[in-house]
Parts: sequence; structure tokens; C-alpha cells
Amino acid sequence: LLYQLLNDKDILGRLSAMTELVNIAKNEKTSQKDKLKTYKALRKIITGDSYWRLRFNAVWQLQSLLAPSTQDNPASLDKETTEMLLEIIKNDSSWVKTNAIRFLGVTCDPEYSDIYINAFNDKSDRVVNAAAIALGKSKSPEAFDALVKLKDKPSWKNQSLISSLNGLKELNDPRGFEVAYNALSDLNLSRWMLSTPVWDFRIAAAETIVSLGKGNEAFPMIFERFKNSLNDNDLNVIFNNVLLITTLSDPRGTEVFEILKVQFKDDENTMTAVYQYESQFKEAISRN
Repeated sequence: LLYQLLNDKDILGRLSAMTELVNIAKNEKTSQKDKLKTYKALRKIITGDSYWRLRFNAVWQLQSLLAPSTQDNPASLDKETTEMLLEIIKNDSSWVKTNAIRFLGVTCDPEYSDIYINAFNDKSDRVVNAAAIALGKSKSPEAFDALVKLKDKPSWKNQSLISSLNGLKELNDPRGFEVAYNALSDLNLSRWMLSTPVWDFRIAAAETIVSLGKGNEAFPMIFERFKNSLNDNDLNVIFNNVLLITTLSDPRGTEVFEILKVQFKDDENTMTAVYQYESQFKEAISRN
């Protein structure tokens, strides 16, 4: 019945059936024969002409079965799935293509590096970002130069730079520190001044620096910037620096919160934010 529902005209019904089949396939008591039947059904949806959101979801669901996020080692994909992903990347666009690149990227196979580098020319920034991360994971000898070049590609709100930094984070090449440090220190390039840190290239730069084990080298610069922001009393800038300090996870950052507690002791709303960031900072320190 569930397989029949996959062909239903109702999108929500098909999504529900898909989710139920995937949950069954994840059950260790499910036979390999039934699992393979589910894989085949998902591939059929992905390569078909269904609404793109359904196909997008199907890619994600198939990845959850074959290469779950809890898996630390590179994934080994079967021939049918690999060929399907390559076809989607070649002929599809935007969201579905993005998911296909992410899926293929978990193989960490440098064989696909040219595919990822070619995807840097895609008009969709989300495709470019997925390709940069996949290229970094591949550890390809071509990855570093391609990712450094990517940062200069014109894009809205410097999304190319963010993608470059995300890729360098995965690549874990020590040469990426200079690129990330320069981005972190730049105060002139446009960026989002919103509460969503993924859009701020300086957050991406800090994350890359931390991945290279060099958060301590970047901390003094951000700490100085933080102290200067207190003089201007601009809460957006102050807490952007606090977020950077939390990301860098240097123990010296403890002083930041003692300063904030004195500065805003009479401001209940701001103190709530201070305690929230301090909790995040302590958690970050405990992980290192």
C-alpha cells in the first residue's frame, strides 16, 4: 500500500508514505530485499518528473539510509545511486542539484573534484556552496587553489567567500588560515547584519580558523575589536563580536563576559543575552 501511495497525486500523501517506508528501511529487522525495494522506489522518484520538493526530499531520505549524518567515515555508494546522482548534477538545477552534490560529497572521493569545481560556475549560490564543501571533503590536490579562487567570484553578500571558507574548513589545509584570517579581519566587505550567523562570512572565517586549531591566534584581534565596540555602545556590533569570540572558543574569552556583566548590569534584557552567550561559550570550551 505504501508503494502505491508513492504514485498518489497528493504530494503530502506521497511524502508521508515516503517517510514511513524510510523508517521501515531503517529498522534493523527489515530484510535487505525490502530495503533494496525502498532504495529503488526513492531513485525512481528522484529521476522522475515529480514536483521538485518531492524529489528534493527523496534525495535527502535516500541519503539518510545510505550515508546517515552519524556516519564518520566516507560513504561507499552503490553503482545505481552514484550514476543517478551524477545524472542529477549534470541535468538538474538549484535545490535538487544541491542535495545531489551534498550526497555525492559524503563519499569524500577526489574522483569527482572536477564536477564540484565546474559547479562553481552555477548561477545558484546554494549549489556553489554545496560543491565547495564537497570539494573540501574530497581532499583533492586541486581543491585548495580552486577554493581560494572561488572567494573572488562576484556574489550577493559575499556568498562566494562564505562558500570558499566552508570548503577550506572541510579541506583542513593549513594554508587556509591566511585566507580565513584575512576575511575575519576585513571590516569593509558587505555582510548580513542579521541574527542568522550562516550569512556572515566572518563567522565562517572563525569556524575555518577553529577547524585548523588556530583560534588562539585570532582571538586577540577580535577581543580588541570587542573592546572598541563597547565604546560605541552598538549592541549589534558588540554581540557580533561576542559570537565570534564564542566561535573561536579561546579560554581567554571568559573575560568578555565579566566585562559585559559590569557594562549592562542594569539592563535586564541585555543581561539575558549575555548569560545565553556565556552558556554557549562554556559549552564550546568544554568541547575543545
